[in-house]
Amino acid sequence: SMTTLISSELFEKTLLKPIENGATSLHVITGYASPAMVTRHLDLAKDRYKVKVELDILVGMTGRDGLSRTSLLGFKSIARQIPGSVFRCSFATKPTSIHSKVFVWSNERGPVQAFVGSANYTQVGFGLASQSSNHQEVLVEVDAQQAFEYAVDVATSTIDLNHPDLAEYVDIFEESKH
Repeated sequence: SMTTLISSELFEKTLLKPIENGATSLHVITGYASPAMVTRHLDLAKDRYKVKVELDILVGMTGRDGLSRTSLLGFKSIARQIPGSVFRCSFATKPTSIHSKVFVWSNERGPVQAFVGSANYTQVGFGLASQSSNHQEVLVEVDAQQAFEYAVDVATSTIDLNHPDLAEYVDIFEESKH
């Protein structure tokens, strides 16, 4: 049967609970993401479960909307902010736009649990921001292997956070558009 998770449960059930069941790494495909969400999530995982989650995020709307320099610097500083964490981040390149929201948990044997739905990997998306009470999101559990294959597939039109030519592939702008 299909498990549908509504806003109030999203963060706990999709971004924390899988760690209890032995998941060690998370692949995220998201339209939008925020550095604040990454640090909040990794910090909480470390504090609660004493594990360092391996996190790989693909921010999909950057090929269309670009990326603010503030966000870029925020993502770049995560490795320093959370020592010992494994954090990878890539961006969709012009003119690609990936609006999908896919969350795939794996352990050393491969994909174990996955969710798709409407929630971006941001604090608003996961009910953690002050305005979240007026905001609805949903995630549905799906086949982990299929979700993982999708994640691998869309990663082909992306560029890594630390690529020296990033600005040629993604428009970096100075002020926040959103």
